[in-house]
Amino acid sequence: MEGLLWIGAMVGIGALIGGVTNSLAIHMLFRPFHPVYVAGRRLPFTPGLIPKRRNELAEQMGRMVTEHLLTAEGVQKQLHDADFQANMKRWAQEESRTLLHREESLAEFLETYTGSKDMVDQAEEAVRTAVQRRLYMWLQAQRAKPLKELLPEEIQNYSETRIQQAAYYILERAEDYIQTKEGEKQLKHFVEKFLEGRGSFVNFIGSMVGSDRVVARAQPEILRFLQDDTSKVWVEKRLREEWLRLQHKPVAELEERLPVAELIEQIAEETTAELPVRKWLEEPLNTWAPRFEDEVVNVWVPKLTDAAGRLLAERLPDILQTLHLDDVVKKEVQTFEVSRIETLVLTISRREFTMIKYLGAFLGAGIGLLQGIVVVFVM
Repeated sequence: MEGLLWIGAMVGIGALIGGVTNSLAIHMLFRPFHPVYVAGRRLPFTPGLIPKRRNELAEQMGRMVTEHLLTAEGVQKQLHDADFQANMKRWAQEESRTLLHREESLAEFLETYTGSKDMVDQAEEAVRTAVQRRLYMWLQAQRAKPLKELLPEEIQNYSETRIQQAAYYILERAEDYIQTKEGEKQLKHFVEKFLEGRGSFVNFIGSMVGSDRVVARAQPEILRFLQDDTSKVWVEKRLREEWLRLQHKPVAELEERLPVAELIEQIAEETTAELPVRKWLEEPLNTWAPRFEDEVVNVWVPKLTDAAGRLLAERLPDILQTLHLDDVVKKEVQTFEVSRIETLVLTISRREFTMIKYLGAFLGAGIGLLQGIVVVFVM
């Protein structure tokens, strides 16, 4: 009976020592949080293991996240997953459909996320600037080419038909002008200037005859010249030659003679005015956007989602490298309170830690049992 008491005592003491030792070891992982000093000397094993090695732990966790958990290959695999892509398209379509039926305007919606209050003016200026930039880029690329290469065939054919009409128009306008009072006055001025520059004798004859009589004789002749078919053929020929010569000039040479900047600015202004930018931005979305719903939701959103996914997958390694996620994790872990880390670890591993305590008690009891048996036999 005495032997059994010895064995029972040994088992109980061993179990107590094993359980308390493991429990103390678990608590020493976290506690104490700070070094403990006695008589100016720091006690060993203070602070606990995790508080003491928090910086190293943070660095290792950062490496573990970037090298093993959140890797570019893993995220790319997720982005290429068919189910993930389908879910993203479905989510984007639902969000875009909701957006198109909002009661607020597009300007108000954008202002919510950008904070800009002059979105309409900014949009119009952006359209105007984009049109100007595209026109300048196009013009720069065509500067060495002759004008003929830039004109569509329809315009060239149209210009050929308009040259004859232009010749008739010029002669008719000249004929009408010559018969007006202003035309007669201008013709008289030309005659007087002509006589002044022809010497004293011609000037004397002119003064005897009178410039009015010269104009009266010259005006019918000028009208006959303007009405003659030969004159029409000659003017048409000259216009056609000038037009052909103009077509063979490089754009750069024509650019020097034309107010290109003013023309481009005018085109940009008219283009901006024709586009309903202000209407699209200021009117409620549900008044005009739903008519584009089918095309936006079923065509553009899937295309944009696929394009965004491909671009993100291609650039993901650079993005992750730029984000320095290991530093982010390291800094976050370093800012954690040790008590928070303790609570987090214990919450996750409480059952395992309890089993470790029981295991220590079981091993201690086993060792105590062996010791008790040895003591009994020795006694």
